[in-house]
Amino acid sequence: MTDAVAHRGPDSAGYYVNGELHERPTEPSPPLKFDDLPDTGHGIGQWASLGGNESLNAALVVDIGEGVRTMVVMGDYYKSDAIFQTNTIVDRDHTSVSGGERVPSSAPEENVATNIADFIQNPSIYAGFAAHAAGPNWSVDVVDGDYYSVHAAAQVNYLSDNDVATQVSSSSHYNLVGGHNEQGNLALIYDGSIQYDLIIIKGSYHGLNVIFQNNILLNNDKIVMSADGADPSQSANSGDNSLMNEAAIANYGGDTFDGLPGNLELIQRLLASGMTSLDPQLAGALIGHGGPLKVLYITGDYYDVNAVWQTNVTSDADVMYQLQNQPLADLMALDPNGTVTQSVTTGGNQLHNDAAIVDVNPDATYVKGQIYTDSILVQADLVPTGADHAVNADTHALVTELIAFVDDHPQDAASPPPAAIVNSVHSDSMASVLH
Repeated sequence: MTDAVAHRGPDSAGYYVNGELHERPTEPSPPLKFDDLPDTGHGIGQWASLGGNESLNAALVVDIGEGVRTMVVMGDYYKSDAIFQTNTIVDRDHTSVSGGERVPSSAPEENVATNIADFIQNPSIYAGFAAHAAGPNWSVDVVDGDYYSVHAAAQVNYLSDNDVATQVSSSSHYNLVGGHNEQGNLALIYDGSIQYDLIIIKGSYHGLNVIFQNNILLNNDKIVMSADGADPSQSANSGDNSLMNEAAIANYGGDTFDGLPGNLELIQRLLASGMTSLDPQLAGALIGHGGPLKVLYITGDYYDVNAVWQTNVTSDADVMYQLQNQPLADLMALDPNGTVTQSVTTGGNQLHNDAAIVDVNPDATYVKGQIYTDSILVQADLVPTGADHAVNADTHALVTELIAFVDDHPQDAASPPPAAIVNSVHSDSMASVLH
């Protein structure tokens, strides 16, 4: 289990991977690629793919409503950027392999959990543009009370793919696919246009950019593989799951603060007294663009919130039984160098959250009260570190759980169980049950 919690200062923009500060990559991250189904060829054997599920949430929020030249706050100024990311994997597998003479292959089965958080501070969108004095024409809009600018997106994927499957065959290519489901949510919130040159808030400003991302995977699998008379190449893979959270909060401007000068306080008092037009001589106190100066005056507080919630929950607890009988001699003679195969894949699930908030802020902010800015980062990976339970039984003995499952002959409760069960290469006991 790994976790990271950080409270960052207002000027500590950075790119964090699993709690560690890294250099920001020069190339963007590649998009999530959904895996294709594996090519199992045309040989004799059993292939089962019960995992490979993908869940994706992607959201972009662009807020430019506060992208004014000047903001005046008569009260206090509060601004927080916060990212919370968690990955949780429950992956306790049980694998039993028996019946073949060969040593079962054991490919690396690593679960990967990654959290990436990027706090970006960009220059103001007015950087590089010439500043002009406000003209003689003024347009004032008044909001009596509090003003709310809220943009929120909530995305949730629930995927349940709990499979119980059996494969019993002798002379066939048996390819079973019970996974590889895909689902996703895409959201774009784009808040319009810059309508004002000046925003005056008689109360306080409350700003919050926040992203919550959670991935939860249950992947407790039970795999039983056995061969009767055959010598298959056996492999089982129940790991290789990938959980990723990517989040970015990009601010443009909003990092230039100053105390309230007298001329701006005078403008505020005039608007508070009910004036809807102002003396052109006050234009020297403000930066405009050469046209009519548009003003938004708010008598209460200003609440500016951008929030994204993303959650992926995947349950992929599979039970897989395989029994490979000896193929027919005539069939094997057609391909004397061919290999009988038993292969099970129950992992390979991908859970991915990707969110970005782009917040365009004032070029200059004048505050009469106190200024409070903060950034918060919480990253946690809850991943099991213990090894899965794997058993390689006597290569000449069948797996008892599999025998009990595929044997369909009624037993006398008073008589003892047989010492061994012989499966004919020409018969398929499970086939009669399935039909």
